Amino acid sequence: MPLVILSKCNFGIGDFECPEQTVPAADLTRPWETCQTMNNSWGYTKANEKWYRSSKSIVRELVDVVSKNGNYLLNIGPKGDGSMTPKSKTVLNGVAKWMKKNSESIYGAVKSPFKKTPSWGKYTRKGKMVYVHVNKWPKNGKLAVKRYKKYKVKKVTCISNGRKKRRKDSLLILR
Repeated sequence: MPLVILSKCNFGIGDFECPEQTVPAADLTRPWETCQTMNNSWGYTKANEKWYRSSKSIVRELVDVVSKNGNYLLNIGPKGDGSMTPKSKTVLNGVAKWMKKNSESIYGAVKSPFKKTPSWGKYTRKGKMVYVHVNKWPKNGKLAVKRYKKYKVKKVTCISNGRKKRRKDSLLILR
């Protein structure tokens, strides 16, 4: 008989929180996981086939959850025979394509080192590495990131293209 049984309960009981179909506005004080669906259905429903979320939406939600120290559980709503719909495959292939380039910023990463969330995106962190997830570039084309006081910034690299950027004064400027 196990000594500890993990239970997915809300209301402050159980071993961790599990807000379903929502992402808390801020990270919670204890371990948590969000359960999400691809099309507002836990199982296959033909009527919901036109309501799939985009890969972009799912990736942004995944990054948001990691930036708040959470775990992301995505239900794909398979058919009764266990097969996936073509739309499920399309959406998951889009997520897989993004993960192939950016997985180091997700796997093993934890919450943002900063208290404030920027209007243009999210942060995740792994060890001394801070990852900047940009959802919307500022209109002037310059992205200013405040320096993380605990670490000296040595370089900035864009994961998707590998270009290195240098620190300028007390801000990181990405163009």
